[in-house]
Amino acid sequence: MMNDLTAFTNMSTYRLASKETQTQVEIKIFMKTFLLCGVLLCEHTDNYAFEITSRLLPLYGFKSHTTDLIDQCDEQGPQHCALIVPYNEMSPPGDGLIFSMHKHTLPVVDLDLTKSQNIAISLSDKIIITNMQTVETATDIKLPKINEPYLNCTTLPRMLSYFIKKDDESSSDDESEAEKAYQHYAFLVNSLHHVYLVTGQEDIRLHRTSEKGFLTAEVIDKLTGLSVFVENNSKTIEFWNLGQNKLHSKIDVNVNAYVKRILLAEISPTILIAILTDGTMLFYVFTTGTFIHRGTFNAGKHLGLVVADFNQLICTFDSTTPVDFVHIDLNPFCTTEKVLLDNDIVKTVIAFDPPITPKPIQQIVFPDGKVTLQSKKMKIFFLATTKEALYVVHVCCKQNISYVCIPGRYDVLSLHYAHLDFILATQRGILNAFQWKCLDGEDNNHDQCTVSHKHRLFVSFDISSSSILTLRPSPDSGKQIFLFNLLLA
Repeated sequence: MMNDLTAFTNMSTYRLASKETQTQVEIKIFMKTFLLCGVLLCEHTDNYAFEITSRLLPLYGFKSHTTDLIDQCDEQGPQHCALIVPYNEMSPPGDGLIFSMHKHTLPVVDLDLTKSQNIAISLSDKIIITNMQTVETATDIKLPKINEPYLNCTTLPRMLSYFIKKDDESSSDDESEAEKAYQHYAFLVNSLHHVYLVTGQEDIRLHRTSEKGFLTAEVIDKLTGLSVFVENNSKTIEFWNLGQNKLHSKIDVNVNAYVKRILLAEISPTILIAILTDGTMLFYVFTTGTFIHRGTFNAGKHLGLVVADFNQLICTFDSTTPVDFVHIDLNPFCTTEKVLLDNDIVKTVIAFDPPITPKPIQQIVFPDGKVTLQSKKMKIFFLATTKEALYVVHVCCKQNISYVCIPGRYDVLSLHYAHLDFILATQRGILNAFQWKCLDGEDNNHDQCTVSHKHRLFVSFDISSSSILTLRPSPDSGKQIFLFNLLLA
């Protein structure tokens, strides 16, 4: 149905009479309406009259075809559904909400989008692959039943050679492929105590358990399926070949501390950062098929958050340290063959005046999407939140590191490299979109650029009384939000 509606709306209106043009406008309105409620109507067809009338009632008497449709619903609807619509009760098309999906019965804890953002892979107690162009379910994958929630899901669309015959390797990561291609995908899913590798045909290719619980279960290379597994309170980092289902290699940390967290920097070659409980950070570079130790940095016991993005590492500290954050350049680890120590590591220590307050910094968020040439010029850019404000840390005047402070307490943050001046921030079920910019001033007596900032609330949507769990921006336009409102059922 959506394909037919799209075909009608994409037809040229050149030389069409006014009546035909108005008909096309009404088809567009109906298509937007169907995006809002079409998924529910596929499961509950008897609600058609209620859904259509409650959303399009404001157009009654103004749009001829819509008026006729509402009359038909009013006359024939009670035969299928007892709900009567006295006034406009549901969200009409055009009020900012593009479509709503109700695919899961439990909270959605993870969301993955393909590069074109036309396919969404969501995780709850099952994996659902949704075609975002038709808002239809492409594949619904049941997962093993366990007594704890799943936490993460990584899609492996290119690991076909391990699971299917070579003459059937026609599937790829292209959204234009037939829906059966998704059945050949592999998914690494994990809870606290379980890790599964599941195919689109619901075959379990790997199952690992841990009594202590997994600290990390993450894919390093989606093509070969090389993954890293670390248990809680452990000094061992295991690298597992998912395709061959065997141990690839492991690292034993020979210090009096446990592994606290594992980070992966997706540059070439891949860098793995092991953060230990005593504040030590160990840097390993993937070369010649294994990870080689290339650096050690002791950040101290007051180390807070550590976040990696491409070729940079951001470290924060608690309130006892007069430093807002430390920026570490990861590129030298890729070019050296010796082990870099504290004094050899390229790092920038930043202490703002006034400082970011109150400490500790609760989260660090980098932009989504690929790094553009324009954003590469801004070498340092990320969002930081405290319990009182949101901070946009960036480079002003091409040299000075500064921040924009947006007061408020925010839960989920998101922005895209294509639109660094457009920030999405949630407060429970409210979505806020902010715009900010630098206002260049004149140089002062110390030959330093004087810069001020301003920001504004662009738009705010009160979506739900439940909290928004996951948020993604659209790269197409800074003002067109690609939002996933993933709430409790």
